[in-house]
Amino acid sequence: MEMERINDDTILVRIENEDLQERGTSVSELLANPTEIEEFFHSILVEMDVIDQFEDSEGMSFQVMPNPEGIELYVTKFVEKKDIEADSERFVRNLVDTIQHSLGHRMGKPKKEKKVEAPVEKEKTLEPLDCTVFFDSFEDFVQLAKMYPYNVQKSSLYRYSNYYFLHVYQDVFGGEDFTADVALLREFGEFSRVSWEVVQEYGEVMIKEKAIETAKKYFK
Repeated sequence: MEMERINDDTILVRIENEDLQERGTSVSELLANPTEIEEFFHSILVEMDVIDQFEDSEGMSFQVMPNPEGIELYVTKFVEKKDIEADSERFVRNLVDTIQHSLGHRMGKPKKEKKVEAPVEKEKTLEPLDCTVFFDSFEDFVQLAKMYPYNVQKSSLYRYSNYYFLHVYQDVFGGEDFTADVALLREFGEFSRVSWEVVQEYGEVMIKEKAIETAKKYFK
């Protein structure tokens, strides 16, 4: 397990699968027990002195990025005036919710979110370039990943406006396989008219790298 100071306001904690094994747990076991996951991540924050390093701040926000090697946890200061101890507890509770979203598990009551219209599919001639599709649910993305026949090392998953956006990078596509790839992507999702840059800027990172391969690993 490693901690890296990204800048004055952000700390990155890398939790590898070996770290989980040493502590007698795994991602799937943590997700099956909400109490255990809260205790586990609170102990990680204390062990790595994350809370102490931000004791002069008025709160924290976070970002969780699951990957085949484990979990990356980004902790960032924010400036709203809140009680630090209460915010730390809220931090852990929200962390549980984020990981559950990231790996497609739902426990407890879902948060109410503002309804938005589905992104409209844009008619255009497809070429073997970067491709972004969106899904109505995380489960649709998982089904695509299970059926995807290739090893895809460059793909990212974001959550934006209640939809899940998958971006597959151009060197994944090529030759005769591209037509089959497009057909499979369209079976489970729709091509997005929302630019990938907008999704990255305003969306929530679910799986930053190797999204398809990560889903294959956790949802066999």
